[in-house]
Amino acid sequence: MAKFRAIADLYLASGHYVQSGDILSDVIPTPVGFIPIPTGWIPPLGVEPLDPDAIQAFSNAGPTGMNSADHGIPNTVMNGNRWSDRPVAAPSVYWKQTTAKGSGGWTLIG
Repeated sequence: MAKFRAIADLYLASGHYVQSGDILSDVIPTPVGFIPIPTGWIPPLGVEPLDPDAIQAFSNAGPTGMNSADHGIPNTVMNGNRWSDRPVAAPSVYWKQTTAKGSGGWTLIG
């Protein structure tokens, strides 16, 4: 049963708008105050995994999208200067660019 914290505003396929700082969960029944997600949901980079099941799902999804022109910018910047008055702490689990034996890659930190 995975729980995630949004570190960027998201729109889910279910039609839910998720604001940074909201908690998403696939626990049934969904706890009060949490946004429901389906079991097996593939997490985007805009979330932080909060438990072992979420960390495994985040790891399985991989750092998709991290090879863009902004690949050198850590994903922690997306939660910084938001237009909303709701502050959001930086994630403690995130992808970090690494170099091993001369080739680039990504490591899950946290």
